[in-house]
Amino acid sequence: PYWFNGVLVGLKVAIEIKAGRDQLREKQIKRKGRIEAAGALYIEARSTLQVEHEIDAFLLRITQSQKL
Repeated sequence: PYWFNGVLVGLKVAIEIKAGRDQLREKQIKRKGRIEAAGALYIEARSTLQVEHEIDAFLLRITQSQKL
């Protein structure tokens, strides 16, 4: 993602939905690493509330880093 005239542009979010005790498979763990290395947000979601909180926290970190 990058900033253009004070607006965050190009933010990619990948959400892997898991239920119960389901865990990430090896292929998914590797994909997660590539996505995060590219600066995108990867969420292993167990609830919609978790997704909302993680997106809010990610955007807060990005916004704070732009103020430095």
